[in-house]
Order: sequence, then structure tokens, then C-alpha cells
Amino acid sequence: MKKHRFGHQEEPDFSVGFPLGVIAVLMLGITAYLVALNAEIPPPQTIAFIAEKPLP
Repeated sequence: MKKHRFGHQEEPDFSVGFPLGVIAVLMLGITAYLVALNAEIPPPQTIAFIAEKPLP
């Protein structure tokens, strides 16, 4: 028979490996798909902001 402490909750078994594995497999799948299609993704365009002089 298990001893139960008042106000103590048992921690559920939680593993981080499975979600990380799913994310890694999805990323590899997307990468393989883009490589198979020979897709070219252009880099984002840089925007330069030029400050104007305030009018006197």
C-alpha cells in the first residue's frame, strides 16, 4: 500500500525527447521537400531608414 502525503501531488512522467524529435523530423522533412523542388528562398531585403533634419 502506498503512503500518501497531504498536499503532495505526484509528478507525471514527462519527456522532452518526443516533442523535440517530432520538431526535428518535421524540419528535416520540410528541408528535404525544398531541396527536392530546388526552391530558392531569397534573403529578406534590408531597409535603410534615413533620419530627416527637423525644419527650423
